Amino acid sequence: MEEDSPTLDYCMKLMLRGPKAFGRFIDALIETGQNDIVRLLAPNIDVRSFSGSNALGVSMRNVPVQELIPSTSTITHYTGDSFAETEKLYHPPRPRNSSNSLDTPMTSYGLASSMHTSTSPYVNQPALCQPVLGVEPRYSEQDEHLQHEDNGVLIFQVKPASHDFYSKKNKSMKCYPVTLSKKRGRVLIININSFDNNLYDARAGSETDVCNLDKLFQQLNFIVTLKQDVNAEQFIMEIESFAQREDHKEYSSCFVFLMSHGADLGNGHWGIVAKDGIKIDVEEIIAKFSNQKAKSLIEKPKIIVINACRGDTSDRGVAHPIPYVPEGAYKKPRLYKDGNNESADELHRAVDDMTIFKSTVPGFASHREEKYGSWLVMALCHVFAQKACDKDVYTLFKLTDEKIKSIKGSENQRQTAEIISRGMNKELFLYPGL
Repeated sequence: MEEDSPTLDYCMKLMLRGPKAFGRFIDALIETGQNDIVRLLAPNIDVRSFSGSNALGVSMRNVPVQELIPSTSTITHYTGDSFAETEKLYHPPRPRNSSNSLDTPMTSYGLASSMHTSTSPYVNQPALCQPVLGVEPRYSEQDEHLQHEDNGVLIFQVKPASHDFYSKKNKSMKCYPVTLSKKRGRVLIININSFDNNLYDARAGSETDVCNLDKLFQQLNFIVTLKQDVNAEQFIMEIESFAQREDHKEYSSCFVFLMSHGADLGNGHWGIVAKDGIKIDVEEIIAKFSNQKAKSLIEKPKIIVINACRGDTSDRGVAHPIPYVPEGAYKKPRLYKDGNNESADELHRAVDDMTIFKSTVPGFASHREEKYGSWLVMALCHVFAQKACDKDVYTLFKLTDEKIKSIKGSENQRQTAEIISRGMNKELFLYPGL
């Protein structure tokens, strides 16, 4: 089959519908005698072995899709100074067979504060697995290549800030105060790498993400806490415990990184998948950091980074002409909004001082390399190491997305990150090295 053929596209969509969808579809075609379509979709099957009713009783539903569909397309693989053609490595991850497959009702952690067996639209929504590209990403010609160790971990050293820069910024009312005599703050990393009963594909490369983030925030003088492969109940407990730590009062800010497969919960809700396959509503997690529930973090910046798919569509880019702007043309001025966020009675808003950075936009996949980790973490660590010395966190996130923009997958996949500010109206500088 041609790489861009409608047949392959249809097969890929079936693969994302669950562990047995493609095999069941082939079963149905064989049972109804539509062998010509079977030969087209799955040429590896000898339909002569079957009668019109599949009399031999052999089912295709448990046969791996890769055995039914020959992979003949190629990708471009970076090999040092050049790009070479190699065997196709990209296969959209899919849920695997288990006693608790996607064909049976699953528990979902929704907006309620306790887990329950749900019959809501949240049930039976398949996880949106990060496409594993399996090769080093390609960068634009204008962008420098990231440097990696042999094990895939990024090579970087965080550039230090100057004391003059700190003295200037830390006195400004437009900046969050940072105390140099203490650790800058705490970082919580929750990474789900593998799943119970092989419910979903293991997230190859996520270990590299953890190493990169730990390396970065150790150099930024943060206290890093790592929790790996936790179930839904433990996931929520870790979030609540971290958000309610009293010692946040001693520090300047906190970061939270949540990394797993994503899940569309329906009705505009987006979830993240725990080790046991239970899907947790992302807004339920973010709510744990409200001023009502995380009192020690009031007036302190709370940065939440979510690295998970929000759809199964790979962004392949959109061609467009470059607009012509005549020299001296009028440029719309930047507008600033005046206002005072302080309340006369000193009451705090329910949600404040929070920025949420999501690896992709609704409907699209978030990409990860088997060896080098996710595009988001690679870009973020590189940008923070180079620019945190004199750029605030919100600007660093914008530069991270610009870095992601320069990365292309071997099949021209792209990715767009999303930044959401919820009442974070000051600049947060990290002042590395001071």
